[in-house]
Amino acid sequence: MVKSPHEAHHRVFQEVPELFTRALEILGLPGLESATAKTFNCDLTESHPLERRVDTLQELTAPDGSRHLLIVEAQTGKDRAKENSWLNYFGHLVDKYPDHRCMLLVLARDAATARWAAGPFRYGHRHKSNVQLAPFVLGPENVPIVKEIEQAVADPPLALFSVLTHSSHPDIGGILDALSAALVKTADDDTFTRYADLAASGLTGSPAAAEHWRNLVGQRLFELRGFVAESLREQGAEQGLEQGREQGLEQGLEQGRKESLRQVLDARSIALSDTHHALIRQTQDTDLLQTWLTRAVGATTADEVFTPHSAAETPASQA
Repeated sequence: MVKSPHEAHHRVFQEVPELFTRALEILGLPGLESATAKTFNCDLTESHPLERRVDTLQELTAPDGSRHLLIVEAQTGKDRAKENSWLNYFGHLVDKYPDHRCMLLVLARDAATARWAAGPFRYGHRHKSNVQLAPFVLGPENVPIVKEIEQAVADPPLALFSVLTHSSHPDIGGILDALSAALVKTADDDTFTRYADLAASGLTGSPAAAEHWRNLVGQRLFELRGFVAESLREQGAEQGLEQGREQGLEQGLEQGRKESLRQVLDARSIALSDTHHALIRQTQDTDLLQTWLTRAVGATTADEVFTPHSAAETPASQA
């Protein structure tokens, strides 16, 4: 489970490997457009007490067989100590994997951090450096703002990365709207949940945007995506009875929300007691189910989802 903007910003490269192609295109680095990616062990610690742990480390294999190691570091601000750490990571990997080409990619969510991270950082004599490190950087100034639904539908990984990079943008609401619409149109349930979780984690430092995203995800999950709602709707229509059709729609909405709630809780590894299972099973209030599902998107425990905030949220079976 992704838990913080920092983790989401680099973990997206692990969870959505298609993003490497977009990143390399933005940076203008040819030859790796069709590379395959796999996650490397990010622990660079030696046998003696010297810890080297990068955020994300990926091995890219190009069509011509050449192999590259890409260090991905998410940076939330200037950190002079990182300049030496990055050189340490780079030198260690060059020494340990001489048959690989090493690259360092820094991810930033504000322009000042991005400009600093680009370096170059020089090491050696103050008038002439022995070594110069110039990281590749992805930040607000070169990552596209994806807020057109057509663009988001055509490239959901880039739309997700646009959310993570531009979380403080004045029009973050429009960027989130585009991603949400794209996921509804293109994503299966697993992909929908994975992208929704990464986006939610990347927005925890922006309360208004995080709330907007929770509402969007809740609304999208309630659009009768489940097969239960669809079958009940069709059943009512086939009977040719308006009452049966309305009943089918209502039952379908209720069952669809219950199924979506269970899926989100499962995806977030939130354990449910027998009491919680009974609450979901017995509740027929679709508005209350919607409230629970909206909370579940950002919750870490079952109590955060089901504890009533008012008397109106107490199920009839408990009142």
